[in-house]
Amino acid sequence: VNQKKVLETILRLLDEQGECPSVVKIAKDMEGNSLGARAFEILASFSLRDHSLRVAQEALKLIKPNAPTTLKIMIAALAHDLGKIPALHEQYYSTGDHPLFSVSELEKIETFTHLPEKTRLDIKQAILNHHKQEDKNNPNWLGQIIKQADQSARQIETNLFNKTPDRPKEPQTTTTQQMPAWFSTENL
Repeated sequence: VNQKKVLETILRLLDEQGECPSVVKIAKDMEGNSLGARAFEILASFSLRDHSLRVAQEALKLIKPNAPTTLKIMIAALAHDLGKIPALHEQYYSTGDHPLFSVSELEKIETFTHLPEKTRLDIKQAILNHHKQEDKNNPNWLGQIIKQADQSARQIETNLFNKTPDRPKEPQTTTTQQMPAWFSTENL
């Protein structure tokens, strides 16, 4: 039950503040600074909300339906880029990468703090490492799912951008109300 409440809080946060671009180019951000100008332009045309929902969709494709870890995967997928929300990072963002701020925001969600320690640790490690190479000595299955889902979502976004004749000038947005019925937290 607590995991569903965490998901609801993250979805509400994305609905309220996720209309910002899904990439940021600030100081030490690993992702934003590794992109070329064209790739940055393409990915910036998609809202953080839309990207996060797409990552969650792609993550679900990588697991068995109704797997016992589904909620944990959904939390990590939806929260992996929370640190990109401008209102949450403006005063601190220049000091580190967005995964660190994503974890910091997740830890502010009271229901998240009530999850079992192992669950919280797995989710935080997945978020912190979703842009890093896998550590062969300490593999993180959840991190690999989020990393692969994030990469798949970015490929889909690039393909969508290239197929759009009139490219958007503003970030594209989607609300959770526009998501398919399977995405409802009531169905999880």
